[in-house]
Amino acid sequence: MTRAVVAVPAEASLRETAIYMRGRNIHSVIVKPDASGQWGIMTMRDVLKKVVREGRAVDGLTVGDLTTRPLLSVSPETSIAECAALMVERNIRRLAVVENGEPIGIISETDIFSHVAE
Repeated sequence: MTRAVVAVPAEASLRETAIYMRGRNIHSVIVKPDASGQWGIMTMRDVLKKVVREGRAVDGLTVGDLTTRPLLSVSPETSIAECAALMVERNIRRLAVVENGEPIGIISETDIFSHVAE
């Protein structure tokens, strides 16, 4: 699990957030809760699907325009096998690890692959 959770508000500029992500070599950001209290996530894949593929201009877009809610999450006690099964079932590449209602990390398919390779 990666414990470096980056959380941004939905109102954050997509361009500025993408620059931040690229500079830190991260593939996703957690999006702070909306009015209903739901956390979200925005990934590089969301940018590919919802901006590049659709030919949308980046200027004026916010992170919230691409956010997937609700955030799919697991507890820290969830096994790697359970995480892998959920990722395959939902066709996603990462899950938030949540404790006491707050994201504390992200487990990705890369993390699971690295574990297998060790």
